[in-house]
Amino acid sequence: MSVASIMNNSCELQNLNELLVSASAGDSHAQFLLGFNYSIGKFDDKKDLYSAIHWFKEAIKQNNHNAMYALAALYLTEPPPFRKPSSAISLMAGSAELGNAKALYFMACQYLKGEYVVLNNDVAITYLELAAIKNHIQSIFKLAQIFESGEIVEMDKAKALAFYKFAKELGHKNANEHKSKLILSMTKKDIDEFKKYSRIEKLLNKHFDDVA
Repeated sequence: MSVASIMNNSCELQNLNELLVSASAGDSHAQFLLGFNYSIGKFDDKKDLYSAIHWFKEAIKQNNHNAMYALAALYLTEPPPFRKPSSAISLMAGSAELGNAKALYFMACQYLKGEYVVLNNDVAITYLELAAIKNHIQSIFKLAQIFESGEIVEMDKAKALAFYKFAKELGHKNANEHKSKLILSMTKKDIDEFKKYSRIEKLLNKHFDDVA
């Protein structure tokens, strides 16, 4: 993970002066974009982490979850004096609570490993499921692996196959191989159960009404 890992169409570089005008007027998305582009050196081909942090913090005052995620990534990946793991985890948790799919996945992985936080498989799975509803491909693939292995939940090959299927449809490069291998170990009962999961909502219905 890095700050650059949040790059998407909404992070395309815009005119610096236009962004500064909008950000100074209180536009949290412009503030986030300024912080992001300063953090990866888009304006002067050189990172300006102090400016990045300033604008991320301005956006965070308005609960901008992308800015929370980006500042957390900066605090985790940049060297001292910018490296601040404790602050990073607080920000990442806040971003996850606001529904940022990447933050949900990151925190889920921490709960699975017991890194930075106390190990908690139940919280990890809930976070993965909430990210999966948002079509976060790594979360969907991770859930498939969890249900296939049966190490921290009851093994459910039908659910595992369904998650692999959805991950494949979203373009996960390893999902089809895992899906094909899993099918070879499945019974007719497993396959019949799998057919119930025609949509991802069927797998995640305990959350779907809350976040759809």
